[in-house]
Order: sequence, then C-alpha cells, then structure tokens
Amino acid sequence: MNWKTLSPYLIGIFSFGIILMFIPYLLTLPTITGLEFSDSGAIGDTIGGTTAPFIGFLGVFFTFLAFYIQYEANEQTRKDIKLERFENKFYEMVRLHRENVQEIKISGKHSGRKAFVKMYQEFNVIYKVCNAIINKYKIKNISINDQTKLAYTIFFFGVGEISNRGLNYYLGEFEEKIISSIIKELQKCQKKYSSKKNNEWQKFNLKIGKEKIKFEMDFFPFDGHVSKLGHYFRHIYQTIKLPVVDSGFKDKNKEVEYSKRYSYVKTLRVQLSNHEQAMIYYNSFFDAGKVWWSDGTIDLKQNINGTESNLSYFLDYGLIKNLPLNLIEGMGPDPVREFFFKLVEKGYKINSEDKHNNLQKRLADLFEWHIKSDRFSQLVEEKNKLDNK
Repeated sequence: MNWKTLSPYLIGIFSFGIILMFIPYLLTLPTITGLEFSDSGAIGDTIGGTTAPFIGFLGVFFTFLAFYIQYEANEQTRKDIKLERFENKFYEMVRLHRENVQEIKISGKHSGRKAFVKMYQEFNVIYKVCNAIINKYKIKNISINDQTKLAYTIFFFGVGEISNRGLNYYLGEFEEKIISSIIKELQKCQKKYSSKKNNEWQKFNLKIGKEKIKFEMDFFPFDGHVSKLGHYFRHIYQTIKLPVVDSGFKDKNKEVEYSKRYSYVKTLRVQLSNHEQAMIYYNSFFDAGKVWWSDGTIDLKQNINGTESNLSYFLDYGLIKNLPLNLIEGMGPDPVREFFFKLVEKGYKINSEDKHNNLQKRLADLFEWHIKSDRFSQLVEEKNKLDNK
C-alpha cells in the first residue's frame, strides 16, 4: 500500500468531513443577507440536498479505496510467493553445491575442500613444467595467459591415451613439440608413481633444461579432473546466474535492484574456499571458463561511459572477491592487473580525476585483499605506455 500517494486525498476527505459537521451551525447564524435558516425543516432540506452528492461520492471513493487496498495486498502476496519460490530454488542449489564439493574425491584419499588444495598443488606442478618446457625451447610468442590456458587444459583433462585427444582439440594453437614434451614429462611421473608398491607419498625430481622441479604426491598424478570439475563448474554457473537474471528483483532504482541481486551472489561466494576461488580463476583462462569474464548468453548488457559490454560475474558481482593474492603470485596472470585491464575494456576511464578515482575504487571493491595505491599507479602508467605505442 502506497500511503504517500493516498495521504493527500485522505487529508482532503478528513477536512471536508470536518466542514460538513459545522454546516448546520453556520446555517443557523444570522446573516447579512437577511436570509434565515432557523427553521429546522429548511435546514434539513438544505443539508440533505447539498451533502447527498458528496456522501454518494465518498461512498464510491471508499469502495474504490477498499478494492485498491485489496489489489495492493494481492500484488504483495504474489511478490512474496515469487520470492519464496526463488529462495527455495536458490538455497537448494547452494545446498547441492556443498554436496558436490563433499563428493569430490581424489584417489579415495582426499575429499571436499581438501581435494581442491590437492588440485591446486597439482596445477602448480603442471604450470611449472609448462614454463620449463617453454623456456627450454626458447619460445617467446606464448603469453602468460596462453601459458595458463595450456597448464589448466592439461590439468583438466590429464595425460593419457584418451585424455590426449582432448588436449589436441583444445590446444591446437600450440606447437606439437611443446605439447608432446609436456605430456612426456608428466607421464614419467605417472610411471614412477605406479612402479612403487607403496602408493603413498612419492618424491619427484624433474630436470627440464636448466630448471629443476621438486614435488611430492600421495595420489596418482596428472590423471585429469574433468569428471569432477565439469559438473562442479556448471552448477556454480547456474547458481550464480539465478539471482542475476531473475525478473523478480527488477526495480526502478537500479542501485536497489543490484543490491538485492548481489546479496544472493555473496551467499554463494561465502561457500567457496580460497582454493576453490583460485581454481575458478584459472578456469577462466580455459575456453569454457571465459563466461566468468563475459556472459554473452544472457540479454543483460552493461553500459559504462558509453561502452556496452556483457555482464561479468567477476567484474560486476565479485565472484572471487576473497581470492588470496598470494596463492596466485608467480603462477599465472596477476589478478589485479587482469581485473584492471578488463575493467578498462568495459568502459572505465582514467582521463579525468573522477573517472580515475572511480576505476581505482571499483578495482579495490573487487578484492578483499588491500591493493596498494602505488600498484594502481603502476597499472595506470602501463596503460598509458600501451596507448602511446
């Protein structure tokens, strides 16, 4: 019920009612015109004749008011039912997400969030092997983003007769000798692990070119995680997409609408461990994971400083806001730099003090970890150099 809209009318009706109460008294007073209404019959006829239309109008008005109040109540009930249905579905999907995490197991030894720690450690090894092979062959045209894609794809599919088919499909742009060399090194580790009777902790020492890579594994390594993570990522995507696109949150005030949607995204985000968020970040460099940066499958566009772009779960809803930067340091693209240039692509500017501050604030809002002001200044300087080339 919108009382702010109805209050002026109610005040007017109340005032009119007060006036009607005093009409009989006013009509019985002596008048300068010489007209007398002291006769009660005349007064009654006068009041009845003059007030009947107004009373009839009031009856119609209050009848309309009753129907309007009922309409508003019905609309609110419909909204409440729609919200309840949404929340039931959303929280059920969050519950299923927790179950999905608990069901993830590696070699029957590590499950749940601990499994993601082991996956992160395995990805770390693969990334180092990829880096060593690239340096061995002195290849200069592979960017750090491409190297991360290479490492993650191998991590995701694993190495082996069947897995290698997937690698050839997704890594066609890389030189064959690079892929085959990486696979060869990783399969050496698999063979060594399988040759041991005691399949517990095994130490590995790889020497690739001038680089040495030492690590330990207590499970069969580099076997791939597509069967575990494929469903995991699809479910997270559907869960975060639910509050972002639900029509029940539409509001004329866009800040209020965003706040409502964002509150549910935060509920999902708090379910994600540090290592889960790290693996989601690395997944974003894989072909299927680019949707975290830009989702072109939904009809929701962002317009920042005249630049239209697709909605981003990273940049618009802070899906991995709690990502510990120390987990990523030295292993893949710097998240702060990556987010900075992605925000610039979305339309954020640095060509005025207000726009500069707006970009700096937005970047800081996307990370729980503090970003030093000098780091932001370095990124601005880097962008200006790139623009001047």
